[in-house]
Amino acid sequence: MMIKLMEYDNGLRVVLNQNNNIRSVCVGIWVGVGSAFEDKINNGISHFTEHMLFKGTDKLSAFDVADRLESVGVVVNAFTGKENTCYYFKCVDDYTEHCFELLSHIYFDSAYKKEDLDKERNVIIEEINMVEDSPEDIAYDLISKVNFGEHPLGQTILGSIDNVKRFDGDTIRNFINVHYKSTNVVLSFAGNITHKDVDRLVRKYFLDRVFVGSVQHNTIKPQYRNTAESYFKEFEQSNIIVSFPSIKFNDEQSHALSLLNAILGGGMSSRLFQNIREQAGLAYSVYTTPSAYLDCGVFNVVCNITHTNTNRVLGMLKSELVSFVKNGVSDSEFERAKAQLKSAFVFGQESVQSCMIATGKLMLSANELFDYNKRIQGIEQVTKSQLNKLAQQIFDFNQVSCAYVGKPIEVDLLKVLRE
Repeated sequence: MMIKLMEYDNGLRVVLNQNNNIRSVCVGIWVGVGSAFEDKINNGISHFTEHMLFKGTDKLSAFDVADRLESVGVVVNAFTGKENTCYYFKCVDDYTEHCFELLSHIYFDSAYKKEDLDKERNVIIEEINMVEDSPEDIAYDLISKVNFGEHPLGQTILGSIDNVKRFDGDTIRNFINVHYKSTNVVLSFAGNITHKDVDRLVRKYFLDRVFVGSVQHNTIKPQYRNTAESYFKEFEQSNIIVSFPSIKFNDEQSHALSLLNAILGGGMSSRLFQNIREQAGLAYSVYTTPSAYLDCGVFNVVCNITHTNTNRVLGMLKSELVSFVKNGVSDSEFERAKAQLKSAFVFGQESVQSCMIATGKLMLSANELFDYNKRIQGIEQVTKSQLNKLAQQIFDFNQVSCAYVGKPIEVDLLKVLRE
């Protein structure tokens, strides 16, 4: 496995995670923009733009694009996050140039025709409506609002229906002109392709067409609000997310955080799953999920429960976290978590798509070249003392926030968590 960085004069960065022992290739175009860099007026435009790039050019219809890719067995997709957007394909190595040419074509030449815009805005409105039927999705959006308030990180990725109805072709073109610039774009290649071929493809289809320049994003650091909000609706099951301030993306404590996550709520053997679900039977699912951003992070504990158990679950959750902070991690938990984390990491390196994502996101967000051995070494070097210290830092119930979604309850969420 060889990982290389190519930097071009216009600021474009290209990373290659080469693996000649497989027959597949995955390529992603990463752009450093998402809902965290939008305001209220254009919230949702990153996601809307991602959708519209697949809806046809002056030469190819949306069907033509899909047909030319899927007729050779290609997986093609895209996703939008809080701070980045990625367009990617995965193919057999014989079709890499064919696919990269097509992906570059739609990236640069999408037409944004009115009839296509009208169709796709209806699709996205349906996607927004689907969230309203998913208590877990609502809970994630609500905890972002609870944690970050009016800061852009508190916004949804999909945006509002009113915004989606208003976006047009000029909105997208202006957005791309501002954000899709060379220094804000990373191409990530992974799989059976050489450095020479990557350079050739980039120069042939991409390099001379990308907008040259840099991007100035909103640099206002979010202020964590440590409060609580509820969203009442007659769902059969309720969702609670308990959240704490945590570390930012690629922080030096990232490996310790991953171990902490594995021990507390990263799987069926984790403390919270075993104690709250398996032994107490109080939740259908309970898990932890850290979210790390460029300037901050949160550590979330997510529970799917019957609403009548809300008070008991919150009390038990607090008890478990307080006990963890007080008593620390056991030797067996610590070693098991390291084994789990290393295994998951190794398994991920055997997935060409996972490699593309790991190398692309790290270069885009941290301007750092992915180093497999450094990552494994980083996991090995974490000590119990470091992990326990991080737990003490994160699980401060004076800083806790909470989101509840489900049937009406009469529970003071913060009082239960802080008393």
